[in-house]
Amino acid sequence: MFVHFQPYSFPWPIVPLWKQTSLIGLTIPERNETCNAVRSRISRSLRVFWAGFPKNISFSPRQSPATLPLLKKNEKIALMVEKYRGRVLDPHYLGYFDYFNQQLFYEAHDVLENLWLPIRKDSEGPFYKGLIQLAGAFVHLQKERLHPAAALFKMSRTNLEQFAPTRSHLDVTHVLMLIDDWLNRLERDKFLVNPLTPAHAPRLELPGAFD
Repeated sequence: MFVHFQPYSFPWPIVPLWKQTSLIGLTIPERNETCNAVRSRISRSLRVFWAGFPKNISFSPRQSPATLPLLKKNEKIALMVEKYRGRVLDPHYLGYFDYFNQQLFYEAHDVLENLWLPIRKDSEGPFYKGLIQLAGAFVHLQKERLHPAAALFKMSRTNLEQFAPTRSHLDVTHVLMLIDDWLNRLERDKFLVNPLTPAHAPRLELPGAFD
């Protein structure tokens, strides 16, 4: 005998897919039940199950990126940078530094990429690309990919060095020194030791930008 639950409704976050079978009451097929019959029953149960979800859900723009729903990428980034609006500098640019300094390097990469893509062929393109590559290098370090991290450090330095000494409130010369320092750490230990730890992570200062 099969046990079927009534339409189930609960608040966000969505229950992981691996738990859904228990929520909709799926059990071992009965004797003589065909595969097609099982598929049909599961399909009907899933339709009933998902019907219990609210159709319109709103989310706080200050929500952590890790807990945002499955939105389109541009919509997700718009929520991620909402709290930086209303200042002189672009909110994506400000968001980059805030996320970077929280060691959320992937998020920093994503928000600045959203600003860079439409202007990537303009004169400012290499500046933003260099910062994106810098965040990407630390994403590689977080994933223990030391050689790819070094490659991105070098590309970042190439793109940023033309903007020294400063650009858009950023001390580019200091950033270049930071890149060289992390490259030296990797090369000194022959790429056997990851220099990035939660207690020893980079910071980028943007004086006056968040006032």
